[in-house]
Amino acid sequence: MKKIITALILICTMLCGATAFAAGNIMAITLSLKSDGTQSPAVFQQTVEKTLFSDTNTNDWYYPHMQMLTSKGGINGYEDGTFRPNNIITNAEFVKIIVGLVIKGGITAGNIHWADVYVQKARELGIVAADELPADEYDEPIRRQRMAKFAARTMEKVLGETPTENTENYISKITDWPDVCEVCKPFVAEVYSKGVICGMPDGSFCGGANSTRAEATTMLVRMIDPNYRVTLYSDIPYNQVTDTMTDGRMTSAKSQNFMDYTLKNLKFYKENGKYYVSGSFPELPKGYENQLDISVTMKNAPIVNVTTGFTMFDENKISNTGSFKKELVGISSVDEIDFLEIFISVNALEHSNDTGYKYGFSGNYRLTTTNNNVVTYSRYDGEKYETFNYDFSKIFQW
Repeated sequence: MKKIITALILICTMLCGATAFAAGNIMAITLSLKSDGTQSPAVFQQTVEKTLFSDTNTNDWYYPHMQMLTSKGGINGYEDGTFRPNNIITNAEFVKIIVGLVIKGGITAGNIHWADVYVQKARELGIVAADELPADEYDEPIRRQRMAKFAARTMEKVLGETPTENTENYISKITDWPDVCEVCKPFVAEVYSKGVICGMPDGSFCGGANSTRAEATTMLVRMIDPNYRVTLYSDIPYNQVTDTMTDGRMTSAKSQNFMDYTLKNLKFYKENGKYYVSGSFPELPKGYENQLDISVTMKNAPIVNVTTGFTMFDENKISNTGSFKKELVGISSVDEIDFLEIFISVNALEHSNDTGYKYGFSGNYRLTTTNNNVVTYSRYDGEKYETFNYDFSKIFQW
């Protein structure tokens, strides 16, 4: 009977929340603290677009850029119908693509090395300096800081863009700035300030790292078309063109970045004999909002709720921006917790169905644990579930 009541309460909570949920992507986290507590993952349906290559997916983070660059003839797949996004791209391949994008008409490959004529044309255009890129470096993997150098020169000398006047604010965000080569620093700062090449999730630039075909494709599209460049929100890159679906919702892949931020900062802990939950939300692009709902079912006690959405009790409400700390009033001991459920979502404010209710998401996460131990961490990307191990000690510190 307790299971039935709990299920009914949770269903009612979700249905009531539907009137307040805006369309977005929901990270559904189910935390069962009973040894026999299980739930079947929800099944979602989504129309799947036919992909350009057999080893790519429309939900892949680089897909819109690959699609655009392929349509311009800047990059092609392989004879077997694959794109091989994780293959490392070489110096010569990168230069060839740039030259092909900015020069109309074909270029005949060189006799000694196919890249000779492309490198020579790049030198004529001012993209490659006279003392750079000797023939013995053609087939070496290109490093990110060299990509930045060639891209910045292309933007200024070929595309006619005015360099950013002051890049100090952008430089301060790059955590490994001292590791960037001195000659490359002005170029790295330029592409970073323009949203052409972004840093890593930890804030580093990793200038000495090699680049994959997927990464190079994305950077090249941003280089030639400012509409594809990104703006950083809580150090998470976002682009209105590539990261928004036609119905106004954020793509599953991009919403996961923002939901990961919320999850990473979510903590349950005990302090001075009381139980708390704290966290912080990422800054979001205009038109979206963070959503967090926590429901804790106690043994022989009322449910404890915390929410950024609709609630009939003001004491359950928290802000959906910035940081928060909330006492979980009603929890006397974690041993008394019967069931704990968390929903995290990124909602599009202007999206509703025919009835006027706010709804919809293209991806979610589902986490399950038994007695605070690791069991599974499942991610739904709009097409399928993937399961990972997850360390719940990151969240539960009580």
